[in-house]
Amino acid sequence: YRIMMGFGDTTPVATGDHVTCRSPDGWTITEIRASVYAASTVGDITIDIFVAGVSWLTSDLIIDQGEKTSETSAAPVTHPNIGVVSDNELAAVVLNGGSGATGLVITLMGLYPD
Repeated sequence: YRIMMGFGDTTPVATGDHVTCRSPDGWTITEIRASVYAASTVGDITIDIFVAGVSWLTSDLIIDQGEKTSETSAAPVTHPNIGVVSDNELAAVVLNGGSGATGLVITLMGLYPD
């Protein structure tokens, strides 16, 4: 199961930006990734994720300067698996937008309960 939240490819990534959506069903988030269309030229991009208004991450989600994905981060994101109920608000908040980055996309992945 996947939910993607994001901005347009040419939209600059800026500190304080946020995007929200509602969970369409109950499920468990097990993995998270972030990517950008154009990489930051100065500074890392850091992101926090909120589920029902509560910060979910143990460490921030980071896209390193010059990279386009969090999968290559020198500091991998840590988080517990979390159960999400139908209609929970899911939010991504940019804590640091770096400089020159555009097109942020957050992908939440997980499983439906058995």
